Amino acid sequence: MKQVIMMSTGIVVVILTSLIILTMQGSRIRKTKLDNGVTELMEEYMETSYSDLELKNMSDASFTTWFKENLKERISEEGEFDIVIKNRDMKSGILSMEVKETYHHIIGTKGELVSERTVIKEEEKTPPIQEIGFYISKEMAKEYRIPTLVMKYAFPVGTKINCPAAPNVLGMKFLYWKEEGTNQIFQPYELEDMKVGADKRTFVAVYE
Repeated sequence: MKQVIMMSTGIVVVILTSLIILTMQGSRIRKTKLDNGVTELMEEYMETSYSDLELKNMSDASFTTWFKENLKERISEEGEFDIVIKNRDMKSGILSMEVKETYHHIIGTKGELVSERTVIKEEEKTPPIQEIGFYISKEMAKEYRIPTLVMKYAFPVGTKINCPAAPNVLGMKFLYWKEEGTNQIFQPYELEDMKVGADKRTFVAVYE
Protein backbone atom coordinates (compact mmCIF):
# COMPACT_ATOMS: atom_id res chain seq x y z
CA MET A 1 0.00 0.00 0.00
CA LYS A 2 2.86 2.31 0.96
CA GLN A 3 4.55 1.64 -2.35
CA VAL A 4 1.37 2.46 -4.25
CA ILE A 5 1.00 5.73 -2.35
CA MET A 6 4.66 6.61 -2.94
CA MET A 7 4.39 5.77 -6.64
CA SER A 8 1.21 7.83 -6.96
CA THR A 9 2.87 10.72 -5.13
CA GLY A 10 5.92 10.43 -7.36
CA ILE A 11 3.79 10.46 -10.49
CA VAL A 12 1.93 13.54 -9.26
CA VAL A 13 5.24 15.30 -8.48
CA VAL A 14 6.60 14.44 -11.94
CA ILE A 15 3.42 15.69 -13.60
CA LEU A 16 3.41 18.93 -11.59
CA THR A 17 7.11 19.48 -12.27
CA SER A 18 6.55 18.89 -15.97
CA LEU A 19 3.63 21.31 -15.99
CA ILE A 20 5.69 23.96 -14.19
CA ILE A 21 8.55 23.54 -16.68
CA LEU A 22 6.14 23.69 -19.62
CA THR A 23 4.52 26.79 -18.11
CA MET A 24 7.88 28.53 -17.72
CA GLN A 25 8.97 27.59 -21.23
CA GLY A 26 5.64 28.68 -22.61
CA SER A 27 5.95 32.03 -20.86
CA ARG A 28 9.42 32.62 -22.29
CA ILE A 29 8.29 31.73 -25.80
CA ARG A 30 5.21 33.89 -25.44
CA LYS A 31 7.28 36.83 -24.12
CA THR A 32 9.64 36.60 -27.11
CA LYS A 33 6.69 36.55 -29.51
CA LEU A 34 5.12 39.52 -27.75
CA ASP A 35 8.34 41.58 -27.78
CA ASN A 36 9.02 40.81 -31.44
CA GLY A 37 5.41 41.41 -32.47
CA VAL A 38 5.18 44.74 -30.66
CA THR A 39 8.50 45.98 -32.07
CA GLU A 40 7.73 44.91 -35.64
CA LEU A 41 4.26 46.45 -35.56
CA MET A 42 5.55 49.72 -34.11
CA GLU A 43 8.22 49.93 -36.81
CA GLU A 44 5.65 49.11 -39.49
CA TYR A 45 3.37 51.84 -38.20
CA MET A 46 6.14 54.46 -38.17
CA GLU A 47 7.23 53.46 -41.68
CA THR A 48 3.73 53.43 -43.16
CA SER A 49 2.26 56.45 -41.40
CA TYR A 50 4.56 58.92 -43.15
CA SER A 51 2.89 58.10 -46.46
CA ASP A 52 -0.56 57.32 -45.04
CA LEU A 53 -1.98 60.49 -43.51
CA GLU A 54 -5.11 58.73 -42.26
CA LEU A 55 -2.94 56.35 -40.26
CA LYS A 56 -0.64 59.13 -39.12
CA ASN A 57 -3.40 61.46 -37.92
CA MET A 58 -5.63 58.91 -36.15
CA SER A 59 -6.46 59.61 -32.52
CA ASP A 60 -4.73 57.72 -29.71
CA ALA A 61 -7.93 55.75 -29.12
CA SER A 62 -8.15 54.73 -32.78
CA PHE A 63 -4.46 53.91 -32.82
CA THR A 64 -4.85 51.69 -29.75
CA THR A 65 -7.69 49.77 -31.40
CA TRP A 66 -5.69 49.43 -34.62
CA PHE A 67 -2.64 48.22 -32.71
CA LYS A 68 -4.54 45.61 -30.69
CA GLU A 69 -6.22 44.13 -33.75
CA ASN A 70 -3.01 43.93 -35.75
CA LEU A 71 -0.98 42.59 -32.82
CA LYS A 72 -3.42 39.72 -32.24
CA GLU A 73 -3.26 38.84 -35.91
CA ARG A 74 0.52 39.09 -35.99
CA ILE A 75 1.38 36.90 -32.97
CA SER A 76 -1.68 34.59 -33.20
CA GLU A 77 -2.19 34.34 -29.44
CA GLU A 78 -5.35 34.11 -27.39
CA GLY A 79 -5.09 36.81 -24.77
CA GLU A 80 -6.15 40.28 -23.78
CA PHE A 81 -3.97 43.28 -24.47
CA ASP A 82 -3.81 46.49 -22.48
CA ILE A 83 -1.92 49.28 -24.25
CA VAL A 84 -0.47 52.40 -22.68
CA ILE A 85 0.87 55.04 -25.08
CA LYS A 86 3.74 56.81 -23.37
CA ASN A 87 4.84 58.99 -26.26
CA ARG A 88 3.43 59.23 -29.76
CA ASP A 89 5.05 62.21 -31.43
CA MET A 90 5.04 61.86 -35.19
CA LYS A 91 6.77 65.21 -35.72
CA SER A 92 9.78 64.00 -33.74
CA GLY A 93 9.39 60.43 -35.01
CA ILE A 94 9.02 58.84 -31.57
CA LEU A 95 6.64 56.07 -30.52
CA SER A 96 6.92 54.68 -27.00
CA MET A 97 4.47 52.13 -25.62
CA GLU A 98 3.79 49.59 -22.91
CA VAL A 99 1.83 46.51 -23.92
CA LYS A 100 0.49 44.19 -21.23
CA GLU A 101 -0.81 40.77 -22.23
CA THR A 102 -3.07 38.78 -19.90
CA TYR A 103 -3.63 35.10 -20.66
CA HIS A 104 -4.02 31.66 -19.03
CA HIS A 105 -1.32 29.04 -18.61
CA ILE A 106 -1.92 25.42 -19.59
CA ILE A 107 -2.52 24.64 -15.91
CA GLY A 108 -5.31 27.22 -15.81
CA THR A 109 -3.55 29.91 -13.79
CA LYS A 110 -3.48 33.52 -14.96
CA GLY A 111 -0.35 34.82 -16.66
CA GLU A 112 0.78 38.34 -17.38
CA LEU A 113 3.52 39.67 -19.64
CA VAL A 114 4.68 43.24 -20.20
CA SER A 115 6.57 44.57 -23.21
CA GLU A 116 7.92 48.12 -23.17
CA ARG A 117 9.26 49.39 -26.44
CA THR A 118 10.39 52.67 -28.00
CA VAL A 119 10.88 53.17 -31.72
CA ILE A 120 12.53 56.27 -33.16
CA LYS A 121 12.21 56.88 -36.87
CA GLU A 122 12.27 60.36 -38.34
CA GLU A 123 10.40 61.04 -41.55
CA GLU A 124 12.74 60.86 -44.49
CA LYS A 125 13.14 64.29 -45.98
CA THR A 126 12.61 64.42 -49.71
CA PRO A 127 15.28 66.62 -51.30
CA PRO A 128 13.91 69.68 -53.08
CA ILE A 129 13.39 69.45 -56.83
CA GLN A 130 14.98 71.90 -59.24
CA GLU A 131 14.36 72.43 -62.94
CA ILE A 132 17.15 72.10 -65.49
CA GLY A 133 16.36 73.06 -69.09
CA PHE A 134 18.19 72.66 -72.41
CA TYR A 135 17.12 74.77 -75.40
CA ILE A 136 17.88 75.90 -78.93
CA SER A 137 18.01 79.67 -79.38
CA LYS A 138 14.70 81.19 -80.52
CA GLU A 139 16.34 82.62 -83.62
CA MET A 140 17.77 79.26 -84.72
CA ALA A 141 14.54 77.46 -83.89
CA LYS A 142 12.60 79.92 -86.03
CA GLU A 143 15.08 79.80 -88.91
CA TYR A 144 15.30 76.01 -89.07
CA ARG A 145 11.73 75.40 -87.96
CA ILE A 146 12.68 73.14 -85.07
CA PRO A 147 11.40 73.12 -81.46
CA THR A 148 13.06 75.50 -79.04
CA LEU A 149 12.97 72.98 -76.21
CA VAL A 150 15.53 70.18 -76.34
CA MET A 151 14.88 68.66 -72.92
CA LYS A 152 13.64 69.81 -69.53
CA TYR A 153 14.26 67.85 -66.32
CA ALA A 154 13.12 68.10 -62.73
CA PHE A 155 16.03 66.78 -60.67
CA PRO A 156 16.38 66.35 -56.89
CA VAL A 157 19.02 68.74 -55.58
CA GLY A 158 22.34 66.95 -55.22
CA THR A 159 21.89 64.51 -58.11
CA LYS A 160 23.96 64.70 -61.28
CA ILE A 161 22.71 66.61 -64.29
CA ASN A 162 21.67 64.41 -67.22
CA CYS A 163 22.92 66.30 -70.25
CA PRO A 164 20.99 65.51 -73.47
CA ALA A 165 22.60 65.31 -76.89
CA ALA A 166 22.32 68.54 -78.86
CA PRO A 167 20.00 68.26 -81.89
CA ASN A 168 21.58 67.82 -85.29
CA VAL A 169 21.01 70.96 -87.34
CA LEU A 170 21.65 70.68 -91.07
CA GLY A 171 24.84 72.49 -92.04
CA MET A 172 25.65 73.51 -88.45
CA LYS A 173 28.23 72.17 -86.01
CA PHE A 174 27.44 71.99 -82.32
CA LEU A 175 30.07 73.75 -80.18
CA TYR A 176 28.92 73.82 -76.56
CA TRP A 177 26.14 74.61 -74.12
CA LYS A 178 25.99 78.15 -72.77
CA GLU A 179 24.23 78.87 -69.48
CA GLU A 180 21.75 81.72 -69.49
CA GLY A 181 22.43 84.39 -66.91
CA THR A 182 26.11 83.54 -66.36
CA ASN A 183 27.11 82.99 -70.02
CA GLN A 184 29.37 80.16 -68.85
CA ILE A 185 30.37 77.65 -71.50
CA PHE A 186 30.13 73.89 -70.90
CA GLN A 187 30.97 70.83 -72.92
CA PRO A 188 28.48 67.95 -72.45
CA TYR A 189 30.92 65.89 -70.36
CA GLU A 190 31.34 68.81 -67.96
CA LEU A 191 27.61 68.96 -67.35
CA GLU A 192 27.45 65.20 -66.77
CA ASP A 193 29.83 65.61 -63.80
CA MET A 194 27.91 68.56 -62.35
CA LYS A 195 25.35 68.25 -59.55
CA VAL A 196 22.01 70.02 -59.40
CA GLY A 197 22.08 73.01 -57.10
CA ALA A 198 19.33 75.00 -55.41
CA ASP A 199 18.72 77.31 -58.40
CA LYS A 200 16.96 76.76 -61.69
CA ARG A 201 19.39 76.54 -64.62
CA THR A 202 18.92 76.95 -68.35
CA PHE A 203 21.41 75.98 -71.05
CA VAL A 204 21.28 77.02 -74.73
CA ALA A 205 23.01 75.09 -77.51
CA VAL A 206 25.57 77.10 -79.48
CA TYR A 207 26.43 76.18 -83.10
CA GLU A 208 28.68 77.52 -85.83
